Amino acid sequence: MLPGHDHQARVHPTTAGFWQYHCDGLDRGIGLGELRAYIAYGQERHLSNLEAARWRERLDFEAHLHYPVPLAVELPEPCPEAARIVAGKMRVFVGLRDARFPLDEAFVFAREFAKAYCNLGDDKVRAALSWLERAGVIYRVGTNGRSILWKLTAQDEYVGCKDCA
Repeated sequence: MLPGHDHQARVHPTTAGFWQYHCDGLDRGIGLGELRAYIAYGQERHLSNLEAARWRERLDFEAHLHYPVPLAVELPEPCPEAARIVAGKMRVFVGLRDARFPLDEAFVFAREFAKAYCNLGDDKVRAALSWLERAGVIYRVGTNGRSILWKLTAQDEYVGCKDCA
């Protein structure tokens, strides 16, 4: 159930073969990935097609239908719990991306998205990203508009690993 929606809802297949969620509180049916995002954000919000795809991948992972590439993200100790959570979610996020996104490609992990994807508050996400960057677990490779492009050090190590593929 969506936050603030205490009425009946239904899920049904579309003619295109996708499932859609409908309830009286929405003005249109939404895909299950979009529904997963709304629940994580705690409210309805506009999603780009790309963001909706990331949430569909996450939903497939949570349903045990798809598994991420096994990136070995190593965290130095002692590691704050929030940094451990953010690094783990980044590993899943990168490892679940489809073949259109090479494994060594940088990614955006914008703050609002990160808060929802990691189920953490703004201060914890900010502190976790800062700690992970200082620890060399992630690094900046540029920007995409106002967003930082990140890479996990493990992405570079995996791509160079002959035994990992």
